[in-house]
Amino acid sequence: MAYNNVVDVAPILSVSALTVVVKDSQAVLVKDFALSLRSGEITAIVGESGSGKSIACLAIMQLLQSGLERTAGSVKFNNTQLGKLSESELQKYRGKSVAYVFQDPASSLNPVLSIYAHFNEVFSVHFSQLTSPQKKQRSSELLAEVGLSNLGDIKNRYAHQLSGGQQQRLLLALSLAADPQVLIADEITTALDPDVQQMIIDLLAKLCLQRNLAVAFITHDIHLAQQISTNIAVMHQTRIVEVNDCQSLFDYPQHPATIKLLGAARRDAAIGEEVSEKDLVLNAMDLSISYRIPRIFGRARRVQVVKDISFKIFKGQTLAIVGKSGSGKSTIARAVCGLAHHLEGQLNLYLENEVVHLHQADQRALRPYRKHVSMVFQDPVASLNPLVPVHKSVAEPLLVHTDMNAEQRLQCATKLLAEVGLDPGQIANRLPSELSVGQCQRVAIARALALDPLLMVCDEALSSLDLTAQREITDLLLSLQQKRQLCLLFISHDYKLVQGIAHNIFSLDEHVALTQ
Repeated sequence: MAYNNVVDVAPILSVSALTVVVKDSQAVLVKDFALSLRSGEITAIVGESGSGKSIACLAIMQLLQSGLERTAGSVKFNNTQLGKLSESELQKYRGKSVAYVFQDPASSLNPVLSIYAHFNEVFSVHFSQLTSPQKKQRSSELLAEVGLSNLGDIKNRYAHQLSGGQQQRLLLALSLAADPQVLIADEITTALDPDVQQMIIDLLAKLCLQRNLAVAFITHDIHLAQQISTNIAVMHQTRIVEVNDCQSLFDYPQHPATIKLLGAARRDAAIGEEVSEKDLVLNAMDLSISYRIPRIFGRARRVQVVKDISFKIFKGQTLAIVGKSGSGKSTIARAVCGLAHHLEGQLNLYLENEVVHLHQADQRALRPYRKHVSMVFQDPVASLNPLVPVHKSVAEPLLVHTDMNAEQRLQCATKLLAEVGLDPGQIANRLPSELSVGQCQRVAIARALALDPLLMVCDEALSSLDLTAQREITDLLLSLQQKRQLCLLFISHDYKLVQGIAHNIFSLDEHVALTQ
């Protein structure tokens, strides 16, 4: 559903030449940000993580965290220059004229205050003349407006007693309490499942139309932007590089960053498209895997971990295998990498000129073929040698499988680090302990790419990362897949996590393909 409602009126909020830097280093986080918001319109601000979307919008109302500084730019609300106001004068506009809805509702809501107390705080600042019965009545009306009236006496509950979607609806109700004219929604659907996401954006679109709001919708998901927005502004490396109405931007993108975003989006749209058998990379047929467990006394016994499963992976596509702990997900990953010892059925790897029968070959015979299949492990820190600099970890497969000299391996490692979004000059000589978990996972991915594999196995590769890092690594894997035509085998216990990235999903709990 599209919510385009173009209104040819003057902007209610105009931002021009906004620049934000880090105070100590003067590193530029946002440069020359310019945006116009009009009543009745939703303007989506999209871009990759770290492009400056949230920082720019926080700077509009001078909500930047300590250590950041707005050094230039103009913010005009109607005829008032907000940048020239004192902090006390600006407080009158925050919430009442321009409201901000943050990404994480749990951290935005006070855990020791009831829901009614949250509303009372807003009313006390902006509508101190209201009586207690009037405040209660108004809070009930706002909760009803966002679809929370069916929860009984919700006003006396606490935020932790609500689901994530209900908390986000509550934040929207609180943001509307002072009757703002502008609403900034900062990644408000990020941590929600697809169904709840759709409910929230439908609600936001309805509120925009009913209240004639000017809305800035910050998101990394261009699919959502397309559904809800009138206009789209694309941010790339601290700047807005393209602004257009939604339809025109999708039909005639101009900037390479926009084309890249749309390319990733269209890749998702291709999920479920038919593929040819000639593009087959891995084929498992009636595969069973077991392990031999020795005993101190008596004969050893064999335990079957996986039984009679079948799946296929095609060139440039992603297969997700989901299941509970102990269902055999990681065992399958090891088998695909040629590391499982007792296989029944068939597991075939299709190279350009030959077929490798992984179910038949012994470990020594499989060694030359392992360069075609790489693995990214669950714990990125533990997967890297703590005593070895990053560039040597990335170059390690080259040492084993190629005759490159040390200089050539270093050059290759440098290129790989840059390809996964790391600065080799800053990262290459560091130890894993000096990096964040997300950076370590990028290093692990760079190492997995070193031999230009046909298939990459990601064994719970996102589970140890926070939501932001998960999103960043997911975006990275999808861009690498598109660039290199990689096959991805994604092992996960989280079905919702893989829904947006997998062409096919196989459930070990049900032994069925959930998507084809």
